[in-house]
Amino acid sequence: MLLAMPACAMAQDDQPGDTITFSTGIDYSSGRYTQPQSTDIMVGLSSIALTTGAWRFSASMPYLNIVGPPYVVVGPTGDPILVTQKGAANSTIRDGWGDVNLGATYTWQPFGLDS
Repeated sequence: MLLAMPACAMAQDDQPGDTITFSTGIDYSSGRYTQPQSTDIMVGLSSIALTTGAWRFSASMPYLNIVGPPYVVVGPTGDPILVTQKGAANSTIRDGWGDVNLGATYTWQPFGLDS
């Protein structure tokens, strides 16, 4: 029992403390996408993550601002998609918060490998 206690204490000392990270960024793109009028897209993304031991928990949520023809939308891969040639000639503004993305990751360290 005395030999097991120092091993547990040593294993705890090797573990880094909990860390919280916050990151943010902005992406801007503009193009005509075969149309006479340009489409401007700005995406702001903020994320926060907590790392504790071998676990990492994260959350992120984008904010989108799209200015352009009302018949151009953003597809699931982030690429603009021309919905139809018909539509108003004026620009429309579409903006708002995107979906919340949650994540959890466990990092497994194989036995016998030093980090």
